[in-house]
Amino acid sequence: MSALDRLLGTRELTMHHSAMSEPVTGWQRYKRVVDGAFVL
Repeated sequence: MSALDRLLGTRELTMHHSAMSEPVTGWQRYKRVVDGAFVL
């Protein structure tokens, strides 16, 4: 297991901005590609 493997997976996030009345929600996903050579 490499140190980058802890980053793999999907995370949900919520961001707040002073110019917007409602929070913005989204997700980010990290996975290995090209036979594990890269993290996308």
